[in-house]
Amino acid sequence: MSMPRSSYQAFTIVELLIVIVVISILAAITVTAYNGIQSRAHDSTIKSDLRSFYQSVQISNTKEGVYPKWSSELTALSFKASRGSYNTDNFNLVYCPPYPYDSSTSFAVLGRSKSGTIFYHGTDGNGIYNGSYTMNDYVDICLDLTDKNNVFAGNYAADPQLYVTSAGYSRSANPQWNAWVAN
Repeated sequence: MSMPRSSYQAFTIVELLIVIVVISILAAITVTAYNGIQSRAHDSTIKSDLRSFYQSVQISNTKEGVYPKWSSELTALSFKASRGSYNTDNFNLVYCPPYPYDSSTSFAVLGRSKSGTIFYHGTDGNGIYNGSYTMNDYVDICLDLTDKNNVFAGNYAADPQLYVTSAGYSRSANPQWNAWVAN
């Protein structure tokens, strides 16, 4: 009597490799799509924060008769930033107040998303900042956005604090959000 042969059915190495490649491709597509969705969510949050901050500044001007120009006045706005959506490099949220020594009402607020995109909202409009400056050049961006580049460049150079109020996030030895960006 002969012993029955057992027949094992198994996947070949080629079939296993094809399955692994297909799963890898699907995983790559999913991760890429997720990152894109996450970046768009951060960008939308920044735009919403900037719009809210802009409205807070306008309301303050209506109540007080002047635009806030210093950190202490910004703290009174009780603005709450969605901190998780901002890039954590220096100067991720910057308020560019009207120039304090004229009757200017042109101001802007800048925000840099985790996606790296710089957004602005101000009296002259809103959108994505596409200029030649990086966010570390926030004073120059403020000058660009509030049309002060030619008129007040000399005064800005002499005392930049007269023009740009402190950034919302300070990355020094102890990185932290400044007081005017409420908890």
